[in-house]
Amino acid sequence: MINILILFNGITPKRIADKLELEAPSLIPMMDKLQSLELVERRSVPKDRRINIIYLTKKAESLYDSMYKCGLSITKSVTTGIDNDQLNLVNKYLDTILHNLVDNYNLDIFNQEQITTTTTTTTTTTNIYKKSKSALTKSKWK
Repeated sequence: MINILILFNGITPKRIADKLELEAPSLIPMMDKLQSLELVERRSVPKDRRINIIYLTKKAESLYDSMYKCGLSITKSVTTGIDNDQLNLVNKYLDTILHNLVDNYNLDIFNQEQITTTTTTTTTTTNIYKKSKSALTKSKWK
């Protein structure tokens, strides 16, 4: 959820759920936990107080580098002994499977961001990190 908010800070729980391919109600316990840790905050929309917008806090921003490094460490650990060419091939096959599912079962709930899978190669992970860091730099934290 934090990675989603790094890239799309200030969105509804429904949009977060869509990007994570989950049902919105299943996010509530996670949002409650992140809010109790002061990593996210919910803000009501003034014109419709039933709608909440979720924002990252400065605390979450300050922890992002360490979370990224932890994730990268796990990725390196679980892919030890698999070279990048093999990982790229696995990801190519997974992308093909996903596209086939979308095409054959009319899964129009997917958008282009969701169809592109996150690969486990260091290069792709680094690119995602750079994109997230760029989003952090450009965002206005309140």
